Amino acid sequence: HEPDRLDETMPYPVMDKGMHTLRYVILPHAGNWRDARVARRAWELNEPPTVHVESGHAGELAREVGFINVGPEGVIGAAVKCAEEGGVMVVRLYEAHGKECVAEIALPYAGRSYRVAIAAHEIKTVKIDPGSGWSIEETDLLETSKPQ
Repeated sequence: HEPDRLDETMPYPVMDKGMHTLRYVILPHAGNWRDARVARRAWELNEPPTVHVESGHAGELAREVGFINVGPEGVIGAAVKCAEEGGVMVVRLYEAHGKECVAEIALPYAGRSYRVAIAAHEIKTVKIDPGSGWSIEETDLLETSKPQ
């Protein structure tokens, strides 16, 4: 696709033709948008969790167990995935309230938790390696380790 520069003085009657779908939520709340967790609610609306249904079988885990918890309120867990290489877990965080803080990543199933400094509005990516004692390492968006 090669986008064209449009002449702002000309009408373009074919723009935005066709079917459009819009989802929105009306979220009445007391207090400010941070108190109402608006950024988190928007993320949940636009990125619903992917569910993988597993058949019943005997296993080592409890009947219910959390996989990951991220906090405090202003920090959103934007992605959790396997790394492109190395079999480690990648966790991407986003600070949505515009406040520098210490993000907390908890992995209840593994009995591990981590604390990571995050700047206001920062996107921070870390790798967690279960194969090397559950070590954590900051990385960039391309999953290249950052120098210490």
